[in-house]
Amino acid sequence: MTRDPFFREKFTKEHSAARTFAKEYFERYPKNRYQTEIENWRNIQSANIEFTIKRLRVPIRSSPVRNIEVTIDGVTHQGTYCTHGSMVYVQHGSGRKQTQIGGVAAESIAKLLLLEMVGEPAQ
Repeated sequence: MTRDPFFREKFTKEHSAARTFAKEYFERYPKNRYQTEIENWRNIQSANIEFTIKRLRVPIRSSPVRNIEVTIDGVTHQGTYCTHGSMVYVQHGSGRKQTQIGGVAAESIAKLLLLEMVGEPAQ
């Protein structure tokens, strides 16, 4: 069983305190190195917000971020990818996907993931 590469923390804070806390969290764990994101949130009692922040357990630093692109029906879609250990991570717009590399080149896998992200079935 593969260990989830992400660490999740749940918080409950007043709305303005939650915004400040999240900003500081993203500064401490930058999105480009930890893939930090607010995974979910909901309003609860009075002005409180309950939210879960998700980030990688280990920062991405073993490979530089590389650009990739795929063309579908004459439209070029661009994204970025990087690898860490046996994983490849792809980002396109605000979306992200990752998978294990296996025996295929990381760039090929990254392009397949980008195709999935832009809605084209991988062939």
